Amino acid sequence: MLNNINAQNIEYKQLSNHQNISVTNIAYLSKLIQLCNTFGKKAVLIRSPLHEKHPGFQNESLYLEILHNQFENVDFMDFSKFPLINSEFGDFEHLNYKGAKK
Repeated sequence: MLNNINAQNIEYKQLSNHQNISVTNIAYLSKLIQLCNTFGKKAVLIRSPLHEKHPGFQNESLYLEILHNQFENVDFMDFSKFPLINSEFGDFEHLNYKGAKK
């Protein structure tokens, strides 16, 4: 069960400008994509809509670098800047029912 995952087992690599990246999460994403390929399934990465003030946008260049360097052969659908208004977000990272419906 996902609830039993211990956050302490996730390895983070300290990057410049105090940016942290989970090396473990990227490794598992890569393994999942390889597993899909093994079974003849096409993996597609999807980035959900995010509020313009989402703190993750501070690491956008790093995000795009990882995407390009490690997942360049994987289709990517980026909805992060899908036009939504504040009342359609539950928080900076999640949509509420209005945003999900739209």
